[in-house]
Parts: sequence; C-alpha cells; structure tokens
Amino acid sequence: MLSRPRSRPAKRSRYNEFALQADLIEKDGFPVDNPCERCALGNFPCVMDSKSTNCAACTRRGRKCEKRFHGARDVEKVIRDDEKYAAELEAAEAELERVMAKIKRLRKMKKFNKERMGDIISHNGALLDRLDEEDPLTAEDLRELERLADEHDAAVAQLAATSDNPSLTQMIGSPSSPFWQNVDFSTFEVLDRFPCVFRV
Repeated sequence: MLSRPRSRPAKRSRYNEFALQADLIEKDGFPVDNPCERCALGNFPCVMDSKSTNCAACTRRGRKCEKRFHGARDVEKVIRDDEKYAAELEAAEAELERVMAKIKRLRKMKKFNKERMGDIISHNGALLDRLDEEDPLTAEDLRELERLADEHDAAVAQLAATSDNPSLTQMIGSPSSPFWQNVDFSTFEVLDRFPCVFRV
C-alpha cells in the first residue's frame, strides 16, 4: 500500500509574521544614525525598536542585522557635537539669567512707577475736589470740558482706526498727530483758570 506524500508546511503564516513584526517596528521604532549593512547598501531607512535586535527592513526579509562598529570619524563627530551643545547651552543659560535679572528689575521699576502714578492721581483728585468746593464749575465750564473730552475721544478713535494697538506715545508724540490736530488751543483759557491742577 502506497503512503500518501506528506504536505509541506505552509510558509504563508510565517511570512505574515515577519511582515507584521516589521510593521510594528516601523510604527514604534526610530531611524538610527548607524544603519545595518543591508540598509546601508540598499539605501533603506534603518528603523530600530528598543525591544528588537533587528531593524524593520531586515525583519521583513527574515534576515539578521549585521552591524558595523562606529568608526573614529563617527566617534569624533559625536564628541565635537557634545562639546558644541555644551557650550551653546552654557551661553543660553547665561543669557537667560541676564534676561531674568532684567525682567526682575523692570518689574520693580514698573511697580514703583505705578505707585507714583497712583500718588499723582490721588493728589490731583484731591485738588480738583477742593477746587469744586471753593469755585464750582459753571455750566459754560462743563460744556467746554465736554467739548474737549469729545475731541480727545475722536482723536483716539481716529488713531485706533489706523493702528492695532496705539500707545499714548503714538497718540501725542508728534505735532502732526491727529491728537493735536483735533485740539483747539484757543480754548485753553479754561485750563489757565485752574493752574494748580497741573502741578504735583
């Protein structure tokens, strides 16, 4: 009686396993600076994973990675790069320290200036209150102040239309500024009536 020939083991599943493993290495791995011989010769991206001894390209082909020792040129480059990065880091940290010191100083100056501004506002406010008691503003004075305030608001609005964020310096810095063009200096006799308001 003739025996039936044995069937050869199916290889397709093993091929799929190699392909699946290679896909996982490519997904979670990283390109290495020193590729294996096969990737270097075939100009493949040599992608390795920390838990695999073979790269994705070699795994997909069922091969073992053949690694070369890093040459003197590679070692020297790594050392030079390390020294370069260390020097740049030291310079950056020194610059950061200088900038942080400047920021700290400016914050103190800004705080002091804000307190001074508050003192000026409080002082002038008290003088205005006293003036209102001693010499109340007339209806004509109020109308004039209202007109001046409207001109000021119009100048600010006009400048804001041409600037994303106009500063006070931008608004009043130049004689040709719209701020000054909209001010009628002939009406400033109302300010002469209260000279002490503008003294600190």
